[in-house]
Amino acid sequence: MFEQPIGKVEKDRSRLIIVISGLAVLGVIVLMIFVSSYSSSQKKEIDVALAGSPEFDSYAPNVRIENFEQIAGERLNVHFARMKCTVTNAGDKTITALHLRGVIFRYLDESLKEELIKEKFVMIIPNQFDKLAPNQRIRIEIFMEPIPDPYSIAYVQMKIDLQGLKTE
Repeated sequence: MFEQPIGKVEKDRSRLIIVISGLAVLGVIVLMIFVSSYSSSQKKEIDVALAGSPEFDSYAPNVRIENFEQIAGERLNVHFARMKCTVTNAGDKTITALHLRGVIFRYLDESLKEELIKEKFVMIIPNQFDKLAPNQRIRIEIFMEPIPDPYSIAYVQMKIDLQGLKTE
């Protein structure tokens, strides 16, 4: 008298499994959103000394950008640029913030006037490394995508510039 038909029990069990699976997927999505918002809010904005400030102008010559490599290529019909270099702290202070700029440019004519094609600003320290002690070096890479076809633009060059720093 209280028994349900076998087909109805299987249907109810299938619905229960679907509902539980849906709730589990929803829980994972909510957890991912929470974790990503928490980790992105942990990044601190750091004031760095820029060109023209006494701290920057006095210490910038001690920051050496060496062994520069530039690579341009294409993947999945999109052109990209990759710039690699070694940054060396040749001074006697620890660098606690380092802001670099990767630039793709070309020379317009013989006057060596530059035309900016693309640039990217990167906070290397503290986002990728904690600090840079005296006489320590780090290897960094700046990746840009998409860029114009480097072979269709004459006199394309790439470089990495020091934009800002903070020392202890």
